[in-house]
Amino acid sequence: MRGKALKAAVFAAVSALVLSLAPTAQAAGTVDEAGPELLSATRTTGDVISAEAPDARVAVQATDPSGVRWIGVWIATDSTAAPGEWEFSSGIEPASTTRSEVPVWSYPEDDRANPQPQTLTVTRIEMLDTLNNRSVVTDRAILDPLGYRVDNPMYDGDAPVVESIDVEPDVVRPGGEVVVTAVVRDDSAVHYGSLTLWGDQFLRTPLDTVESEVVRGEGTSTIRTVFRARQDTPYASYPVKIHAYDRFSNALKGAAGVSIVVDDPEYAAGTVRIDGDRQVGQSLSAVAVDWDPAVSLSYSWRSRGSDVASVASVPLGAPMLWDDLLLVVTGTWPDGTVRSREKWSGAIHQGVLAISPPEIGSTGAVGSPMTFHQEVPDMAWAPGDRLVYWLRDGKPIEYASAASYAPTAADLGHRISVRTIHRPRGYVELVQESAPVVVGHGTLTAPNPTVGGSVWRVGRVLTVSTGVWTTGTQRSYQWQRDGKNIAGARYRSYTPTAADRGARLGVRVTGTNPGYTSVSRFSNVKTVGVGLLASTAPKVNGTSRVGGRLTAVAAGWTDGTSFRYQWQRDGRNIPGATGSTYVPGAADLGKKVRVHMVGSKAGYTSVARTSAPRWVGYGVLKSSIPTFSGTPKVGSRVTVSPGTWTPGTTLTYQWTRDGAKIGGATGRVYTVRAADRGRALSVWVTGSKPGYSRVGYEAFVRVR
Repeated sequence: MRGKALKAAVFAAVSALVLSLAPTAQAAGTVDEAGPELLSATRTTGDVISAEAPDARVAVQATDPSGVRWIGVWIATDSTAAPGEWEFSSGIEPASTTRSEVPVWSYPEDDRANPQPQTLTVTRIEMLDTLNNRSVVTDRAILDPLGYRVDNPMYDGDAPVVESIDVEPDVVRPGGEVVVTAVVRDDSAVHYGSLTLWGDQFLRTPLDTVESEVVRGEGTSTIRTVFRARQDTPYASYPVKIHAYDRFSNALKGAAGVSIVVDDPEYAAGTVRIDGDRQVGQSLSAVAVDWDPAVSLSYSWRSRGSDVASVASVPLGAPMLWDDLLLVVTGTWPDGTVRSREKWSGAIHQGVLAISPPEIGSTGAVGSPMTFHQEVPDMAWAPGDRLVYWLRDGKPIEYASAASYAPTAADLGHRISVRTIHRPRGYVELVQESAPVVVGHGTLTAPNPTVGGSVWRVGRVLTVSTGVWTTGTQRSYQWQRDGKNIAGARYRSYTPTAADRGARLGVRVTGTNPGYTSVSRFSNVKTVGVGLLASTAPKVNGTSRVGGRLTAVAAGWTDGTSFRYQWQRDGRNIPGATGSTYVPGAADLGKKVRVHMVGSKAGYTSVARTSAPRWVGYGVLKSSIPTFSGTPKVGSRVTVSPGTWTPGTTLTYQWTRDGAKIGGATGRVYTVRAADRGRALSVWVTGSKPGYSRVGYEAFVRVR
């Protein structure tokens, strides 16, 4: 009970401490790093703890500006039964000055309580303020007066003792009974007692217990047990074990000093020996020694209470690990009498695997898978029994746990090894590591590139096909003309220029990949032929008439093509008409006009294209309505102004009177005559130009 009381007190103290550990807010502008100050520490109970005065308390008074919230008292004991040091504490409502009585010990109340007389010493006092500042008091001048003494005049720390023990009869045959009687002395009387035989791990004993009783007396008690030997009980001497407690739980346990002998001289059974290595993967063999030749022997091996074999030799499997096998050898006499002998094998230990260390069978190079060889026994392997770890400089490589490993660029120059772990059930784990291999540069898979096309020409795009290289390889390109690099031609595709005409063209592809040796491969080489211009027949835009403007338009030609023009009339060249535009003249009226274009570009074959012809119609003169100046009266001069006409237009004039021509009046100036008085006077202005339609205007003037 004292132990329970102590545990309860400690639990309460720790709970109070945990609940009170949250620090309170510190006042702004202040720094408090000092723990509480002890004002006094006194005993509030007597200095002796006994059944009559069961409690002990220590009163502690302390102060702190932020408030005292926890006080703990540590008590040590010199008890040999339960030595140690315990904490007794009290969580309190925070206050700047506080006094707390800490209960430090309680005498157990159980009627079987048996505390050992001892001295309780206060080893230290600890205090916490609300800011978690701690102070510790260890001054012996303060602590020594706080000690207590535990008094128990009835203390009994002695276990019961055996006064005498008898076995009757001395020897028992299979099927017979034997009585074991023990007299035990203890001042507080035996509370419990038993006599037993040593059994196996399944609590089986070689003899059955028929009855058992304890007769309690004043000072001495008698323990009496009747055992019966079974028919299959092996001949042997079986030690008796005694177990007794007094009322204070002081115990007597162990060998009683006597044995029960089972034997039968008429049917002498031999002995049994177990040969073999007691480890998984090996086998044990039963050897019967000194048995009657007339006896028929049978064997039974048992593991954990179950039969596992009925032959003389048993293989040791993983399920038997740490088990103590029971061998039962049974002899049967001709008259049917059966006698058995048992033998325990002892614990079956883990087997030892005979596996040679792994050997890496390939040189180390980036990208080349590495494999290892290891001779492994032909046995049932479960998942997880065999593990593989590839190592870089002795450290496991993440996710590298397969039968092979392909080094990466991160492995270049490092030492790669493989570690195997074999741990089948029932065997000692075997960890082995291969000799390391230094990883060198890998060799890129690099096929020769090819450039397609039966004929390579200026202006025709060439594209190189590289084939399949090692994954992750970065490829760069350099086109070459007659074996020399072409400036700027560093892409997969290249369009030959005029400078390449007649030259032998090819491309160098260089592959780089971290951890690999760079590799360059050269494509097929061909001579570049003349380019073929893309072209279409030109179109002629504009008004197809004399004086109109016609423009040649070329579309769909190779970029950069330059053109020469020749305009034609009815299929024949028009002298001087070699521009991109042409203005039809009078000679073109009613004729077919077209343009003949020749496109050319360096490195290309020139191409000629002719447009569709267009008929040339009459031109349209630009003209104005004529105006008059002067006074239209008899004797006055009237002048006509024709306005603005197409340059080169020939103008004619004809004056009329009442619609009839006036003879000789064909000039711009007309003198009004007396005959014109009251008549309708007008003038016709007519414009004409070769290739143009004639245009005429009539202007009227009234004579006053």
